[in-house]
Amino acid sequence: MSSRAKGFTLMELMIAVVVVGIISAIAYPSYINYLAKSRRAEAQTELMRLASLEEQYRIDHRTYVSDLTKLGASGSTYTVAKGAFTISANGATDSLTLTATASSDQSGKDPDCAVMTVDETGKKAAKNSSNGGSNGCW
Repeated sequence: MSSRAKGFTLMELMIAVVVVGIISAIAYPSYINYLAKSRRAEAQTELMRLASLEEQYRIDHRTYVSDLTKLGASGSTYTVAKGAFTISANGATDSLTLTATASSDQSGKDPDCAVMTVDETGKKAAKNSSNGGSNGCW
């Protein structure tokens, strides 16, 4: 009676490696895209939150602010989404523009939404990494 060896053959192992490689090649770009979109959504949420705080500040003080520390931020700019975006404000008595600028790493992964802005009227805009207009970010 012959005994059969237990374990995997080289062919079975190679097939498993190829299957894992194919799945990884498909899943990794989707995962990177998902991360970029989630960071963009977090930056948009923070832009709208800061816009609301700016409006409340304007009601109380009759002016918008450029220094975000007056709104409770830790510095004059505000970093969100684990460093993926930096938000800054350009405020005056009657006008406001909040800008979220993507870090170099984020703008490489999400080049269509490298700069997102919202103004005092609630108008939202975005620019791609080449400074051209971009649709679909908001």
